[in-house]
Amino acid sequence: MSDVRLLVRVLRGGGAAGVARLALMVAGIAMGVVVVVLLATMPGALGKRAELSSARAPLPTTAQTGGSGAPFAYQVLHGSWGGERFTRIMVALDADVAEPPPGVPALPRPGQVVLSPKARARAEADASFAKLVPGTPAGEIAPAGLLGPDELYAYVGVPADQIAEARTARGWGGRNADVDVRERFSQVPLELALITAAPAIIYLNVCARLSAVTRTRRYAALRLVGMSRRQVLRLAALESATAGSLGALLGLALYSAANRYVGPSGTVGFSWYADTSRVSAPIAVVTVAIVTLAVGFIGSKNTSQALAKPLQARFEGAEKPPRWWHALPFALGLGLIVYPVMNADAPRGTAATAEGVLLILGVGLVSVGMLFALRPVLVGLAQWAGGNRIPLAARLAARKVEYESQGLTWHLSGLVLLVLVACIGAGVLRQVELTSSPAAGPTAVAVEAREVPASTREKLLFLPAATRWSAQQSVIPEEPSSTAPQTVEAEVRAFGATLITADCATARRLTGEGLPDCRNGTRYRVAAGPQKPIPSGMPIAFRDQKGAVTRVIAPEPLLKLTMASTFAAGPTLLDTTPQPTLGVTADTRLWYQLPSDIDVIDRFASELATVAPAALLRAGDLDLDGLEDFRVHRGTVDTGIVIAFLLGLTAFLVSAIGRSLERRKDITALVVVGVPGRTLRTVQWLQLLAPLCLALGLAALTGVLAGNAVLLLQGQQNGWYAGTLDAAGPLVLTALACAAVVGAFTVGARPRPEDLRRE
Repeated sequence: MSDVRLLVRVLRGGGAAGVARLALMVAGIAMGVVVVVLLATMPGALGKRAELSSARAPLPTTAQTGGSGAPFAYQVLHGSWGGERFTRIMVALDADVAEPPPGVPALPRPGQVVLSPKARARAEADASFAKLVPGTPAGEIAPAGLLGPDELYAYVGVPADQIAEARTARGWGGRNADVDVRERFSQVPLELALITAAPAIIYLNVCARLSAVTRTRRYAALRLVGMSRRQVLRLAALESATAGSLGALLGLALYSAANRYVGPSGTVGFSWYADTSRVSAPIAVVTVAIVTLAVGFIGSKNTSQALAKPLQARFEGAEKPPRWWHALPFALGLGLIVYPVMNADAPRGTAATAEGVLLILGVGLVSVGMLFALRPVLVGLAQWAGGNRIPLAARLAARKVEYESQGLTWHLSGLVLLVLVACIGAGVLRQVELTSSPAAGPTAVAVEAREVPASTREKLLFLPAATRWSAQQSVIPEEPSSTAPQTVEAEVRAFGATLITADCATARRLTGEGLPDCRNGTRYRVAAGPQKPIPSGMPIAFRDQKGAVTRVIAPEPLLKLTMASTFAAGPTLLDTTPQPTLGVTADTRLWYQLPSDIDVIDRFASELATVAPAALLRAGDLDLDGLEDFRVHRGTVDTGIVIAFLLGLTAFLVSAIGRSLERRKDITALVVVGVPGRTLRTVQWLQLLAPLCLALGLAALTGVLAGNAVLLLQGQQNGWYAGTLDAAGPLVLTALACAAVVGAFTVGARPRPEDLRRE
């Protein structure tokens, strides 16, 4: 109890500054606990998502285990709506009772649907979306059957003849967790940890060292007045452990409150239910114990260094001057990226070339070298300003920056790093978005006729599209030859040929060539670029609309394309007729050219659903997994940057407050020698804002260049990408605004009478 009473007296003796320091330490530890607990609970939430994804997967009757209910026919359609993944399970019941999946009370009958809450709300608000899930709602999927509250998921009951490629299942649930779901998001905790680690460490260091000079002098004084080394260390450990335990408890309380919103909101790019990431009571007790012991040990360790030489601890030492060669990596990296970024004629898409390697090296050198170059730049500018004929306030501020450059650089490095990460991350995310999204201009979508009942396949020819064509694959032998074909005839027999049906206008539009010899109503052999055409007179086996095999004779007319084209890849025949001469067969793939707007593609998908509910629209330029990865990484990066930026900014502002309290005697000395109050206030403003403006401005400029350099590697971005500047702008402006607010409370404080008497 004596140690506790002594600690209370020490804290009371520190006055308001001591209480403020303890409160800031508690708040800092609490924020760190929130971040650590969030990162620790994410893998568990991801594992439960993977388990649920497997548990709700239909279990085919061919599986050796599982499933005791009556069999049912099904088809899984992985599509999208508005760029979001939208999964539909088409179900055709063969019995009155069938085992339902998790979260579903009963499987829907034909004409019924069971939707997730978000899918149901969207179906009620959007008639086009409702066409994808036709039927009367027969229930709602409970949280036990969904990966998150914002998931688009549906079970649609249809007649058996509406599922052309149906499979039979007897139950639900795979034997292993869904590996794809687990691996797709497995990097999220690591990304958050990498983004928030440096600012969190800086923030905790600032909180631990807040008023460090005053704290060290206090414990050194206790040692000098006769307290044993063990007593002083125990007192320091008790003070730190108290802050650690209070911070851990506060952090767990804040996490419990935030957990209700972070997971369900999808802030990190995907959502989960709060129950999957709740912290249990035993884990909470262990967390508090670990944090308390760790913070107490660190506090005792830091104090032991000061107690080794208590007399020297009563005085401050000068900082070592910076090494100017520390700025060389930054200068070299800047030189590697400035020329290709600013030069409009620089080669694009150079990721695999020597230029690309140098560009990647430049981005790395700039990012890492910026942290090492910050102190030499600050000190160099401060020395230049301090030795020139500029106003007294600016010279005094420059000298203060030079004197405190080491600690100032440490506190600024977190913000600088975040601005760089935000800018470069914006460039990387833009590249992922360009790769995953449809390119500007028309995009091609396809429908497999085999997924559509034979009775409705002809309706696919009349779906609303300005340009349409079809491609039918010939009959391929069941046992192709093991040797590589040496002639076109052998290639056709081994791998088949394609019969394309498109009029001449469509062929010209798709190939980008004039095709002056093309005439509608004619069948052609097609040769694209160096490819050899099918020999005329060669019979090729195709199936007709009834499934019977018929022979198509390769004609004499030849249509020559000057360049290789995906329109005619491999041995190809072209029918320039309005409709397929063999009809829409099971081997036919119908293509439609649509604007690249995702809303237009979604509306076309809804029209397809009215013809064939179980058909899936395939958008060749739309990478659904890539878009989902883009959203997840964007959410993760944005969330990490916001958390880390708050930590880094708070660290800088807290250190500014701490320095203003510890340097009060310096201000008092200037007052004693007659420096005007207005000049002192200007000095303090410049000392606070000038380094921040310089560091963040340099980081933003470097980050914008590095972010655009990343886009040069793939060459899909046309022109300058301003999104990197948009990513840095809010961070820089917020930091300056917060610094100005804090400056209003710390600048111009009147010196205390005891400071004046001491000076």
